Amino acid sequence: MQNNEINIQDLWHNLFRYKWTILFVTLLFTSAVAMYAYILTPLYSTSTLVAIDQKSSPLQKLLPGAGALESSSSLDTNIRILKSRKIISKVVENIDITKHFYKLVVFHGFVLKKIAVYRPPFAVKIKTLDDTPFHHTFTIDQIDTGRYLLSVDGKEHKQEMKFGVEYKTKHFIIAIFKRHDFTGEKYQFTVNTDKLSLTQDIINNLTIRKLSDNLLQISYQDPLPQRTKKIVDEIAHIYIQYNLENKTLENKKTLEFLDQRLKFIRQTLKNYGNKLKKFQEENSLVGSSEGSSTLFISKLNAAQEKEKNIEVTTEALMKIINKPKLDNADIVAISAAGIDMQQINAWM
Repeated sequence: MQNNEINIQDLWHNLFRYKWTILFVTLLFTSAVAMYAYILTPLYSTSTLVAIDQKSSPLQKLLPGAGALESSSSLDTNIRILKSRKIISKVVENIDITKHFYKLVVFHGFVLKKIAVYRPPFAVKIKTLDDTPFHHTFTIDQIDTGRYLLSVDGKEHKQEMKFGVEYKTKHFIIAIFKRHDFTGEKYQFTVNTDKLSLTQDIINNLTIRKLSDNLLQISYQDPLPQRTKKIVDEIAHIYIQYNLENKTLENKKTLEFLDQRLKFIRQTLKNYGNKLKKFQEENSLVGSSEGSSTLFISKLNAAQEKEKNIEVTTEALMKIINKPKLDNADIVAISAAGIDMQQINAWM
């Protein structure tokens, strides 16, 4: 017990002896954390939900052997589609994300923080003079009501520029239009026309989660909440359009298949008819050949029945070809037309 009391007394003595050092280190650490939190650019996330139809369409069930019409509807497949370049590249084409604007917090010539800005106090009009990808960083300082200084990738132009006037360089033409005064404030903006780079940036910040057997959550992170919402909404919109186009294409291919089978049956029917006519012309007497005649008539009747079935099938499918999604009434109509898997397989 005595040793413990001595140790505690020594501990308190040492703490009191180095109290200013401990206080300084604590304040220094707290300040560093606070400064890091201040400098760190916040990220905002926006999410939306997409329902996935896991069931095969009735048209796919009708044609199980048509490999060109078969498609995987698993959640993993849909996740890969949502994060594919085919979908995201269309987002880059539909939304102008080539320009990013920032307000700079400067202290004694040092940039402490870059604050993402959705609508800066100026507008930028820029035109590239060649087809090569364009990626540059611009910094703008307002001098007075009508003039400003512009630096490109850290290199300042000695010439003072006027708002609303175009300036031409070897690679681009740029003009800055002032919305309102921003004297004393410093802004920076980047212009990136490399679509591959922009597409990859979106993919890197895109997250897709499975919430249930038929529900996916699309989330996107960005320094600007307005931009995250636009990108997420556009991804969902393009994905829905993609599915509608695929369903329409699938239905058209089904009708094309049935149309080809109808032509084949009609040709078969015509051939049987020609053979029967020729047989009747060559055999005027009915006797030992009666069985052969009956066989031809039986085949002819069967061909006529197949033609009738395909015509009924085609008529039923034509009514639903432009529908993006089949409802119960459509399925009942197909069944009422006498369409089933065995029938289609027999035609194939």
